Amino acid sequence: MTWADYRTKLLLEESKKYIIDPAKEINPRVQVIIKFPNWYEGFAENGYDVYDEVHQFDKMAVGIETRVPETQHQHIPIYSGYVLQKWESSVDPSKWVGSWLDNYGMESASSDYDAQVWQAVLARTPEIILWCAGQLWPTNPSSNVYPDFVEKLPEFDRFAGLMEGKSRGVPIYLPYGSVGEYNIFGYLGMAGIPLEPVATFPKESQIAIFCLNSLKDTNLADEMLERLKDGKDVFMTFGLWEKLAAKGTEFKNALSLLPFHGQVSSNTFGLLEGFRETTVKAHRQFTFPGVEATTWPESRDVTLSREDYDFSVLMRVPYLNGTIYILNMPSNSYDLLELPTEVLDAIRECFVKELGVQLNGRGHIGMYLFGDKQYVVYNMSNHVQSVSLRFFKEMPTTGWKELVRDEQLKIKRDTVLVDFQNIPVTDVSLTIQPHKITLIQAP
Repeated sequence: MTWADYRTKLLLEESKKYIIDPAKEINPRVQVIIKFPNWYEGFAENGYDVYDEVHQFDKMAVGIETRVPETQHQHIPIYSGYVLQKWESSVDPSKWVGSWLDNYGMESASSDYDAQVWQAVLARTPEIILWCAGQLWPTNPSSNVYPDFVEKLPEFDRFAGLMEGKSRGVPIYLPYGSVGEYNIFGYLGMAGIPLEPVATFPKESQIAIFCLNSLKDTNLADEMLERLKDGKDVFMTFGLWEKLAAKGTEFKNALSLLPFHGQVSSNTFGLLEGFRETTVKAHRQFTFPGVEATTWPESRDVTLSREDYDFSVLMRVPYLNGTIYILNMPSNSYDLLELPTEVLDAIRECFVKELGVQLNGRGHIGMYLFGDKQYVVYNMSNHVQSVSLRFFKEMPTTGWKELVRDEQLKIKRDTVLVDFQNIPVTDVSLTIQPHKITLIQAP
């Protein structure tokens, strides 16, 4: 057995023998709750089988302790808390009792503590569990986040009451028991791509995201090809494409690449829109795996450019009846959030047909969609952010409201694409203060 298989089997057996059965023997009505930690990539290695344990226990709680992502040793992106709640509760929503927050190591980090709360509110948790009461009295240095939390309780409560409609996002395929690129779903979410984690293969959506986690599904390649035959698109990480190509699957024919080049760095990006090429300078150097495409077919929407060559960042490949998008993640996943606005906008554009909207702006901004008329934008950065919601269709020019502050929003019609591609564009623009959240209501 693998270490993961051994430990998950052991924990299931020991939980029943030493926790559940003795408790039920004393009180048959007792409700035994399992609280999962925030260890997505470490679940199996540490004995947590989310699917079987949710069924084994009476109830479950989700740990969303993202704490201070930059300094806390786990470095978990804030948006991961949202994904963990949606993913774990999907096993059996009726067993979800709430979400577990932690203030460990969060001295004077009120904004990061509030960020955990916002993920719980946005995921519509049944209850928020604060770890731990022992830090209320006597206090410790990290207890100083509580006064701000208490002050904001009416804001959290009011916001929860304003959300209407079912949450929606791009399906990202995360089978139970899978391991992949560390918390990639958290980084993609903080890059402004609303996600809907699924543990079964997504067949119906116009586009779906696949990463190394998806390889847990042994039929993955065949299922992805069926999507493409049905005219549905596939968005995957380059790490996944490499694995599929190495296995000899049909995906190896989708790209023509030169031998792997190692790591490359630059502060210059190239963007290709149709036959128009533009260059963008970033505020610093970025390092990527050196993916070199051959001269034809042209498949690179975004490249990292140097004086000697340009290297693929986002590739678009028409294949069968659909399109394959391949994202070459930065060597440090966090750097995805620091990429120039134009690069992030090009990545987000892959999902417009599925979402009906695109967030335009910098990284460290999350977008959460509810129903067809509510758009939540959360600025998780330390800077004022100017963003817009872009719709590639005719939209009303009046009646848009920001519900938190009860403000009317500015609407702009862009005619550039109308002249070029006969596509009307509507932009809903707003400015968001650091660590603030907005709820935009369409007319």
